[in-house]
Amino acid sequence: MTISLRTSGDFARVLRMGKTSRCNCIKLSASARAQKIDPTRLGLAVRVAPGGAVERNRIKRRLRACCRQVLPSSGWDVVIRADDAALRRPFAGLSEDVARAAAASGVA
Repeated sequence: MTISLRTSGDFARVLRMGKTSRCNCIKLSASARAQKIDPTRLGLAVRVAPGGAVERNRIKRRLRACCRQVLPSSGWDVVIRADDAALRRPFAGLSEDVARAAAASGVA
């Protein structure tokens, strides 16, 4: 279970201080939390897709499902930035991209 990153300050801190890795259509930045027992927090940033809000929210739902499978349940703040290609990527491929990027960032 992950909690959402909500404030721009939290996003900025993870992007500035976290380790970043890129895999196909996503860019993942991760920063360890001060207390390893604190739950993992996830922030999603998706560019506006040609289909608008419907497609953008579909990308977010798919990324959240991938993160539930891949990310640990505690100890991290993670920001994932996705581009429009994430919508056309099959779910298995998207899940593999998140797993690779998380491993490269030291999360998983």
